[in-house]
Amino acid sequence: MYGSDYYVDRDKEAALADAEQFAKAVLDRYSPGSVLELGCGTGTLLYPYRDRDIDVHGVDLSETARDTSALSDSEFEIHDLTQPYSPNQVYDIVLCVEVLEHIPEESAETIVESICTSGNVAIVTAAPPGQGGTHHVNEQPHEYWIEKFEQYDMEHKQQKSIRIGNELELSELTWVEKNIFVFES
Repeated sequence: MYGSDYYVDRDKEAALADAEQFAKAVLDRYSPGSVLELGCGTGTLLYPYRDRDIDVHGVDLSETARDTSALSDSEFEIHDLTQPYSPNQVYDIVLCVEVLEHIPEESAETIVESICTSGNVAIVTAAPPGQGGTHHVNEQPHEYWIEKFEQYDMEHKQQKSIRIGNELELSELTWVEKNIFVFES
């Protein structure tokens, strides 16, 4: 979806600062021993967890992202998330940030099931209709995603979602603050 220029030209310092802020908001509420990110790009959101000796694993379709990632080969896996994904373990937290709107609607059920069966807490974002963006093929109202996750017995934690969103002041992914959902089984 993104070419090599996207991964090379990004403001890495801003991305790392955003990742640290995102992780802090999550870690203020949870104490995970493991974190999985589906659609991890270069894995930047996972770095703060790894720096705290939390087991991390990232999954993405892009070999270019893997090649520019600081994650080790054992921490990064290539996989097409329009296809079912089943990790070797259940993770304490599953992240899926800035991914759902890139998954065609006919594969939405597949990625939601992959998220829900991979961990007990899911923290996801999803662009609503009209947000726009590169290769956004499935912008849906927030209720659409909430209903999909609830089909897998994941409860939407609205107050946690709002509080995390309110704490974030991201410089790169500014829309994440409004589009974040926390689900727990």
